[in-house]
Amino acid sequence: MRVTKNKTLIFVPIAVYYLFYLTATINQSDFWGNILSPVGALISFSLLLYAYFKPNQPKYVRYIWLSFSFASLSWAIGDFMWDYSVWILGIDPIDDLFVAALYFGTNLFLSIGSVIFALNRFRRWNVLQLLIDSLAMSVSILLLIWIIYFDANYENLYLVSRGGWTSAMSILLDIGMMTGIAIWFFSIRAGNIAPSVRLATGAVLAFALIDLVYYYLYLHDLYIPNSVIDSVYMATLLGIALSALITPEDIKAGADDTELYGDYSNEGYRNQGLLLLVGPIIILFFVGFDIQSLLIYLIIIFLHGILSNHIQNSIRDQHLLRREKELNAELEKRIDERTRELSEKARELEKKNRQLHYLSSQDIVTKLYNRRFFLEAVQEKIRNCQADDILVLLFLDIDRFKTINDVYGHIIGDKLIIALSKRLQKFADPEHDLLARFGGDEFVLAFHGKYHNADIENLAQSIIAICTEPIQLSKYTFHITISVGISIYPHDASSLDALIQNSDIAMYEAKKIGFNKYVFFNEQINAILQRNLKLEILLRKAIYDKEFSLHYQPQFSIPDNSLIGIEALLRWNSPAEGSIPPSEFISIAEETDLIIPLGKWVMNRAIRQIAEWNNRYQTTLKMGINVSIKQLNHKEFGEMIKSAIKFYAVPPEWIDMEITESIAIEEAYDIHKITKTIRDLGISISIDDFGTGYSSLNHLKMFPFDRIKFPKLSIDHIVNDEFDKEIVRSIIVLANFMKIKTIAEGVETAAQYDVLKELGCDQIQGYYLAKPMPAKEFEKAFFNLPQ
Repeated sequence: MRVTKNKTLIFVPIAVYYLFYLTATINQSDFWGNILSPVGALISFSLLLYAYFKPNQPKYVRYIWLSFSFASLSWAIGDFMWDYSVWILGIDPIDDLFVAALYFGTNLFLSIGSVIFALNRFRRWNVLQLLIDSLAMSVSILLLIWIIYFDANYENLYLVSRGGWTSAMSILLDIGMMTGIAIWFFSIRAGNIAPSVRLATGAVLAFALIDLVYYYLYLHDLYIPNSVIDSVYMATLLGIALSALITPEDIKAGADDTELYGDYSNEGYRNQGLLLLVGPIIILFFVGFDIQSLLIYLIIIFLHGILSNHIQNSIRDQHLLRREKELNAELEKRIDERTRELSEKARELEKKNRQLHYLSSQDIVTKLYNRRFFLEAVQEKIRNCQADDILVLLFLDIDRFKTINDVYGHIIGDKLIIALSKRLQKFADPEHDLLARFGGDEFVLAFHGKYHNADIENLAQSIIAICTEPIQLSKYTFHITISVGISIYPHDASSLDALIQNSDIAMYEAKKIGFNKYVFFNEQINAILQRNLKLEILLRKAIYDKEFSLHYQPQFSIPDNSLIGIEALLRWNSPAEGSIPPSEFISIAEETDLIIPLGKWVMNRAIRQIAEWNNRYQTTLKMGINVSIKQLNHKEFGEMIKSAIKFYAVPPEWIDMEITESIAIEEAYDIHKITKTIRDLGISISIDDFGTGYSSLNHLKMFPFDRIKFPKLSIDHIVNDEFDKEIVRSIIVLANFMKIKTIAEGVETAAQYDVLKELGCDQIQGYYLAKPMPAKEFEKAFFNLPQ
């Protein structure tokens, strides 16, 4: 926006004035400071009042300038009353309620102007996205103010009342202005903001910030009148006035305010979520590493990203749907016109129909065949296959493509899909082969003829090689990987549906073994699927009391080797399949939710057993029971434990719940609720497989565990590997400091036992002292020993 010559001349005296005032505040001159301060406020008032009378402005803009002018006038009157108190009455006005109320008027009128602006702009935006942005930014700013401004101390809240109602209300208005402006800027995802709006909002934001600083100094008896902070106040008021000055003079009647003050909205894929990182950075700078606050910010950023992405996708879908309806309406209109001219333009109509058929077979993004056309064409090829021909289907999927969409946006994601589709076209002969975008980040390639496995492998390797070459999009360079599943008709399938399904299964098998891999569907994969299906059916039909049993592995203290606890281990002896290892059936039980009733059976059986042993033999052993995330998240989990404890009359301290570390990590947002439920019952908690996840030491601080269990993997090489040994030593030292017990699993040799004893480990379990055994063997070994 061009600034006229007359306006430029106004900047010069304002700059000269401010230089004199800044010098006065640097030197803390009360005389010059008291004289110059109201002058600057009156300058701001005059310029804003002038802006109010500009013709042809939108009504809401005029009200904003009027409100801001009253803010400057209120400040000027406050300065005059300050000078009157100092020079005429000879008193210190810093605690004068009337003077404070005048300065409070500045906050009030700035807030009113900001609210007028917000009501006008926000009513045009997507309400749901605005609500999500407002919640995220409000919580972030309030948390930041609570930690930085109030030192996270409730006593400092009462300090605010020391300055009377004006200080309390001013601080609230400052926080409100800061939050509102932050929400406004944070929500903008598309368009441009006019310089005048940027300057005005920046100046209001700066006023709110410096006002918070002032009240902090004032409430702590640190404020010095006519110091540099006053010159910053004046800079914000003059900044607001200058924003009004640089608005156009020759506004045309009926002009759209978007042309004057910018056209922007909260609909788009501009990545604003990173602005939330400012909060944790400030906390790290001022406070240091505060895990609780940083975790809250991470939760806010994570939830905001997911919800915003969903909302923007919905907005995009609505636009696409509206556009599709418009296109459909236009298409129907044209078809009607062509139908009326059918007798005269039969050839033209036929040509248009062919074009429409071609468009209906295309993917809108890549211009490849779409899913519908591909399935129809492959079905036709299957019908026409000769006796000695095969039809090969390659199912391609981009690894971790969702992350690219989430981080860079769908526009970049679509460009990446287009670039990849162009590379894949090199492998498809348009006359004989079929290449299509199957959906999302999935592509399918079908070709038929006489091929050997070596030919297909060479093709798969070539496709992987070309797809993994760097892709340059604007300023970004992407190194993607793909997974390829291969299925062959008629060897692997007798129908199109089976062919697609088998190639999809093979693709997921490729993902399991790593990235940039290809896998042929074969009988081994099919056998695994059939085996899992068979076990699922057997699990559903299993009679728990007849087929399942618990083995009990003793746990001993070091160094006296006294029995202190037991871990219950589930065993399955199926009448149809015999003994089935837990590694096979536990995962299936998890996936099918059968772990809920099976886990309940284990819980009751183990609690009943420990009650029987401890009561009969007058011991206080603990029973360790493994629980899965499905059990922990089940709504009746807590009640089920309470019921079992009550039914078997078991003291809660006889039970220890073993939770794997991976659960604590993957379900980090629910683990506090889960552990509270267990702890409230008086049951202890052990973290199993410690060291196999991420940030393990941080979890010791975050979650209230009673015992750490080292997995067998951490113990296997502890004798010969100094690195493993030192890791275990460090964790034991830290656990001892935090008063957390340590127990090592899988101890199989005397040498391992000696090293753990040397390192100060509290407890062990493993084959070295005793293997898992049925209940009767356990009783014979540990409760009926000869005296």
